[in-house]
Amino acid sequence: MKGSELVKKLKKLARMKGIRFELVKEREKGSHGTLYPFNYFWNCMKNKLSYPAILTDDLEKGGFVVTFPDLPEAITQGDTLEQAQQEASDCLEEAIAGRMRLNKPLPQPSTLKKGQYLIDLSAQIAVKAMLYQALQTANITKVELARKIHCDEKEVRRLLDPRHTSKLPRLELALQALGYKLVISSQPL
Repeated sequence: MKGSELVKKLKKLARMKGIRFELVKEREKGSHGTLYPFNYFWNCMKNKLSYPAILTDDLEKGGFVVTFPDLPEAITQGDTLEQAQQEASDCLEEAIAGRMRLNKPLPQPSTLKKGQYLIDLSAQIAVKAMLYQALQTANITKVELARKIHCDEKEVRRLLDPRHTSKLPRLELALQALGYKLVISSQPL
């Protein structure tokens, strides 16, 4: 039996038992990988700022209503499953941006449960949200961060503004000044 066949059989067996597994490839195609229970994998990836969403059939009007357990203010809808997921992504970004503008804490994403969909923030908003959280954790002002990265406080405000496009090296520098390293990864769709 090939490794890929074994992984398929394990995933099928796990689905029957209500367990989700995720294969993390160690190197290129045809190489080794590690099979993790999904909750373990999810807990390791929490800093990615991906939030679980609940898509509920709208029996009266058709389509789907989307809610986020971690962000009660985030509610949207879509006529199709695909449109609902696209709207969910936009809604999530607006909810996170709103919390950042109001200087409210960002909730830690909860564990993905059966029947929920994982919605990711765009890379730009995710990095800005990470910087926002790092600044809150460090308990320093924007002026103090500006001094650390040798810039004007206005630039720090723009780095934290979800609607302002910022250059990645500046965001990375600000995170480093707060003791964080930006790590970027990709995964298949």
